[in-house]
Amino acid sequence: MRLQNRLKQTVTSIKIRFKPLYTLLAKNNNLIQRLDALSQSISL
Repeated sequence: MRLQNRLKQTVTSIKIRFKPLYTLLAKNNNLIQRLDALSQSISL
């Protein structure tokens, strides 16, 4: 659970830090879904 929470915090910080880039990528839903699926698969 700690690893999952830490991963979520990392992903969130990345989203905030690269918000302009993330907003640009957000138009491509496949990429976002792939990132979310990857983060979920990493969680134990």
